[in-house]
Amino acid sequence: MGILFKLSDVFQKFDYQTSIDYHTSRLPEISGKSFEDHVLSLFSPGNFKLIEKNHSSKEDPGRNVESSKKFDFIFEHLPTRETFAVGCTYPTKLNEKGQLEWSYPEQLKRYQEFESKSKIPLHIIIGYDKVTKEWDRYTRQYYKKIEKIMYNIPLKETKYPALYSNIYSNFERNYYGKFFWNKGILY
Repeated sequence: MGILFKLSDVFQKFDYQTSIDYHTSRLPEISGKSFEDHVLSLFSPGNFKLIEKNHSSKEDPGRNVESSKKFDFIFEHLPTRETFAVGCTYPTKLNEKGQLEWSYPEQLKRYQEFESKSKIPLHIIIGYDKVTKEWDRYTRQYYKKIEKIMYNIPLKETKYPALYSNIYSNFERNYYGKFFWNKGILY
């Protein structure tokens, strides 16, 4: 009888092939939003209450939203009732000096003013794709290996908007590990 198929199956396949994968896209606005969602998922609702969430500035690329210039989240650690803020950033590459540029000077100043005025500690969560070349002995070719890295740096340790590895590497953490709070410090 030949090959029978439904027209909806064809459109479903077309939609699948042309859709954007929001979990692996390299577009900054998508990877940044995806990273914020990932960071939020690492705060257990049993231990942390989300008090405030700011909107991403990438929601309207043509306009700069004032609330996007602040932190991303404010949490309360439920057992101790301590409050802290989190700013998320996902730089795409190192700068020409080999530094990780996590912010702009104006943004760093706003963060410092927020922490000073509110007396709420701010932690900068930096996500980064570490790309290395690996040799495949079977195919005898190099391939790109991408490792997801996360850094959790208290704002008081980030004196500059671009950091050398000897500073940020001290704050590396498990990219998929849940956050915990101990004696006023986020881990």
